[in-house]
Amino acid sequence: MTQEQPADRHPLTQPVIRLCNDAADVVEQYGETYRDTQAAQLIRAEAGRLTADEATVVVVGEKKRGKSSLINALVGAANLMPVEVDIATSVHVLVRHAPHLRAAALVTGADEPMPIEPADIHRYVAMDPATGAPYRDDVTSVEVGLPSPMLAEGVALVDTPGVGGLVSGHTQITLATLGMADALLFVVHGGTELTASELAFLGQATQRVATVIFVLTQIDKYPAWREILGRNQALIAQHAPRYQAASWFAVSSRAKTDADLALAGGNAEVAARRLEFSGFPALQEAIVEQVARRAAAVRLANAVHVVTMAVDPLLEMYERRMRSLTLDPGLADELATREAAVRDLADRDAVWRKTLASRLKELESVLQLGFRRSVNDLRAIVEEKISTAGPEDFAELAGDLEDGIRGVWMQLENATREGLSRISREIGGELHNAGAVEVANHMALPERLQRMPAPVVGPRDHVGFFAGVERLMPAYGAGSLAFTVLAVATGGIWIPFFVGIGVTAGLMGRRKRLQQLHEGRADAQRYLNRITNELNTEVPPKIREGLAQAGAQLSESISQRLAEQRQAVERELAEHRDNVGKQQEELATQHASTAADVASVTAVARRAAELRGYLSGPA
Repeated sequence: MTQEQPADRHPLTQPVIRLCNDAADVVEQYGETYRDTQAAQLIRAEAGRLTADEATVVVVGEKKRGKSSLINALVGAANLMPVEVDIATSVHVLVRHAPHLRAAALVTGADEPMPIEPADIHRYVAMDPATGAPYRDDVTSVEVGLPSPMLAEGVALVDTPGVGGLVSGHTQITLATLGMADALLFVVHGGTELTASELAFLGQATQRVATVIFVLTQIDKYPAWREILGRNQALIAQHAPRYQAASWFAVSSRAKTDADLALAGGNAEVAARRLEFSGFPALQEAIVEQVARRAAAVRLANAVHVVTMAVDPLLEMYERRMRSLTLDPGLADELATREAAVRDLADRDAVWRKTLASRLKELESVLQLGFRRSVNDLRAIVEEKISTAGPEDFAELAGDLEDGIRGVWMQLENATREGLSRISREIGGELHNAGAVEVANHMALPERLQRMPAPVVGPRDHVGFFAGVERLMPAYGAGSLAFTVLAVATGGIWIPFFVGIGVTAGLMGRRKRLQQLHEGRADAQRYLNRITNELNTEVPPKIREGLAQAGAQLSESISQRLAEQRQAVERELAEHRDNVGKQQEELATQHASTAADVASVTAVARRAAELRGYLSGPA
């Protein structure tokens, strides 16, 4: 989904965009290799991302904490996200800026998002409160675009499924998402203290995201919300001390919605009062200042770095050309030394390939261990939920495990991408940036895990005549005992008789419920075992296969770049030798022309250095 957003949300956005455009032109004009053309394309792509990328704020919280209402109030669209559904959100929903309201759903098996009516979003993101299953089990995510002042500042909100209850798979996905988030917006109920599962989630999140903003919702319903806020801050200090200094905002989504309606109706005075009470202006300002603009600064710095990596080598080449035209006596030796160094790298082909193979093997070990730990974590969480859940909760298990698999896979993808980038940088540094390339992640979720089988219900022993007799006999004994004791104590018959019948029926019912619970837990445990066995069978070979393909791609790129470096040095050396035999007049003419080229490249390099200095200064 494309978007149109202002490019001036950070004061240096426009200067960096102009730098990128000028640098791409310079590299394209003065570069002499295919690699320079690629560099120019990369710089232009970075410039495009500066106006398109947003700071990603992931909104999390347990079910029924008011996350969807909060998002609606933040973007000024009261009916955007469904809020009247028992278990509202079953998939991730990305909300970003767009000139007009629109929505699209990503469906399993489809290459492109499917446009949907914004009024029908609930049909794609909600769960059936009666069954606990999604209305659409083929939808993996939904993206919504709409005009909103806060979103236009460079913010994208991600609404997530609840992280409490039996839905441990939702927690796995949310945790994986945090690796790519700029900030976490943690939504807390204004009438209750933080729960154990909320604190446990924050403990896991500490290693994945640095910036957290806490939001206490529904303060209009709970007069004692300040006491709740104080106790929650104490709990954070105890259980997640990293976030002890994080900002807290107490808000009322209802008051913000009322303010928007009053403003739309022309009643500015009422709107101002309701807006002030809502607490949203301070929250929105914090999201923009603490998250969006800081994230923008990081992206700007990355863009300037891309420019520097392309322009500096070009400038060095032109400076050597200037020295050659002045017949610098030391240049020939320098070029010969460089040629020997590049030739030595190429000749030591087996050395860097051995290093590459070793790093890939180390990465595979890390990924395999991380994957096993993720599966174990998922298994432990689900087993704990199974041991405490009731029969009505087991219907959620299949969807929960499917979400858990997606979360485990997302974590694996993140770790693979980071590991390959690290290897590329290391090998590239050793080979004069010969291998500093973007390496694709070739792993894909195995087909057997894309659509999980339905749970199988085992044979039931609690139905039938003999099962009834089996429950009746111990219950009958307890009922007879109750009858006898009461009969002796009271001297009557009828009251003890009915008490005995009640005890017998109650114990029979309890025994049946316990047996149903035991059988349901056994079914759930068998299903969990089957799914984790599938994971442990299907994924490890995919890790090996994906890393092998990435290694082959990286090897080919390194070999190509080494060959290009050698050709470039040989060309410079031949050019210098040719200059030695030229007349002074011809050298002077070429010197003047080259000096103009150097000035153009130098001007861009200086601007990049200045902007890099500004962006690396205090935030």
